Amino acid sequence: MVATDGHRLLVAYDENGHCDEQIIVKLPKYALQECKHKPVLGSSRILEIDHSGTGNAKISQIDSGEISDVLTVYDVLIDGTFPDWRRVVPDMSKEPAGTIGVGFNAKYLKEFGALGQEIEKTIPGASPAFIIQKQSGPAPTIIRWSGVRHIFGVFMPMRFDDKDIGVPKFIALPAPQEAA
Repeated sequence: MVATDGHRLLVAYDENGHCDEQIIVKLPKYALQECKHKPVLGSSRILEIDHSGTGNAKISQIDSGEISDVLTVYDVLIDGTFPDWRRVVPDMSKEPAGTIGVGFNAKYLKEFGALGQEIEKTIPGASPAFIIQKQSGPAPTIIRWSGVRHIFGVFMPMRFDDKDIGVPKFIALPAPQEAA
């Protein structure tokens, strides 16, 4: 599953998941909240998209082999094609480019932190701490969570034209002096 808003991207791979074909959907926030719900021990939730018929999404809960509907969301399909998301993922094996001032939107960093807390709740051994894997320059950045191999984020940095990047000038230490 791949999710993006144009500034950041999240890729989650479920080895038990199944997808017949690539489709683009937009789930409202209340439906996403139901997907994040931590099921009771022994139960699980599934998301099904009817891509050939109604275009609706259904969230169901499986408990002791019995399936019960949790929520139906109507008309979630988006007609269109998006570029291949793999082209945005940086190749971390390449040599770093030159030095350019790069910054990150604090709101997005905070949201990656909150996502790490959600991941910790649902994946045994996961940690909410995230690792920022950055190349030099304005290339996209990889976000990984400790203890999680099947989920990663891609974060688009912001470019700064400020020439005063680095340690502020006021930090300069006085020259060493000889003792009298």
